[in-house]
Amino acid sequence: MLPMVTRAHSSKTLLGLDWKLSQLRVEIFGIKGLRRFCRGIFGNRHFFTASVDRRASSFQELHGVMLVGVFCGQTNPQLVEDLLRPLVLEVNDLQQRGLMFGDEKVQVRLHALIADSPARAFAKATAYFNAKHGCLKCTCVGEHLESENKIIFDSVHAELRTDAGFRAKVDIDHHKEFRTPLEDVPNFHMIRGVPVGERLHLIEYGGTRKIIVGLLERKFDTFARWSPQQKENVSKFLVHTRLPSEVNRPMRSLKTVRFWKATEYRSFLHYLSPVVMKDFMLSDALNHFLLYYCGVTMFSTSEHQRFWPLAKKFLDTFVKDFGKYYGRTHLTSNIHNLQHVYEDVMEFGQLDNFSAYPFENYLQIIKRYVKSGTRVAVQVTARMLEFEVIESKLLTVLF
Repeated sequence: MLPMVTRAHSSKTLLGLDWKLSQLRVEIFGIKGLRRFCRGIFGNRHFFTASVDRRASSFQELHGVMLVGVFCGQTNPQLVEDLLRPLVLEVNDLQQRGLMFGDEKVQVRLHALIADSPARAFAKATAYFNAKHGCLKCTCVGEHLESENKIIFDSVHAELRTDAGFRAKVDIDHHKEFRTPLEDVPNFHMIRGVPVGERLHLIEYGGTRKIIVGLLERKFDTFARWSPQQKENVSKFLVHTRLPSEVNRPMRSLKTVRFWKATEYRSFLHYLSPVVMKDFMLSDALNHFLLYYCGVTMFSTSEHQRFWPLAKKFLDTFVKDFGKYYGRTHLTSNIHNLQHVYEDVMEFGQLDNFSAYPFENYLQIIKRYVKSGTRVAVQVTARMLEFEVIESKLLTVLF
């Protein structure tokens, strides 16, 4: 790894890339937070990480995610300049001069930024996802519902944003008063380079959980209430259903649905939802739900790539008619952004190619590096440097 300058006593940034004998792109750059973890164990301390998914690296199967930055403080980072400027400076340096591995020069390119909705808005210095001008992909303007005190996005096929328009701040209400350092990264597309169709947050936690929890707690007036016996029967069905061997986490009861992991919502959608939903939805509502099911399923694999334009139509129709079946008050940004999944899969490929799952899993590793609540960033950095030494020795032995 290549250590960067320490900006403060509470933070240190690292950037490193493994060897590759042709060309290497930083395919995925992710920003994730450990806020709840640090609050529960180390008091009111916020911990953010930046990492890359080395999809071009031969070591992906051994260590697919690599930590490149750490921020730790008593509050969330207030200025995107302080958080991202060190990373941008080093990325620009690497893109300009490349990396030498023996006699071969390796090119580096920042290709995408993966984050949840609040982190995307913070990194791009734009209005938050729950603002009227908060959509990162199109110029639709949200509607404020005073009765619910929330913003909904009842719009499909609005004019798409462009990289040039973003940099020129054509939609002034979409931007903060300051610029993001990401604009200084050469050849980084400020719209296509920040996908909103990241499946863990948009689909698993955004769409699927909203529908399941809403049905169970009768948040949607057009659907009948599930009786305790019906919930118990569905729970037994979920628990006793044997999923394919590649699914590591078995399903749990509906009693714990609010505590399901993203993989459980994913398994429910892909393997179980058509069977369950047909007993609780009328034919029109079921067909509407199947638009979501089929669209996400087709976008989940490149084997169905020839059907992706059809999947786009499915999700567009699902979003357009969502208010009819679930109520206009539930047309949140997560539902609205389903219409933009097609643009992201056309740029990056199937949904798992730009998923936050690897970064979420890597957070568990980072948590194990931290043994106390003092000098958290230093602890993580020290463990990373130790692993670097071990990896270097392993490479020496193998090659």
